[in-house]
Amino acid sequence: MRVEEPANPSGLSVSAFHRHFRAITALSPLQFRKRIRLQEARSLLLANAGVAHLDG
Repeated sequence: MRVEEPANPSGLSVSAFHRHFRAITALSPLQFRKRIRLQEARSLLLANAGVAHLDG
């Protein structure tokens, strides 16, 4: 998802959206997206490690 996508429906310019997003999350939209993706990857790895352990 590009930064422009959530900015357009909100009626904000991209720079204003970026500023408000950072004020709320303390992260840029890109940093936030990377953090979410890493958390999802970590969860998948941990879930698969448990299955692999059960399978031997």
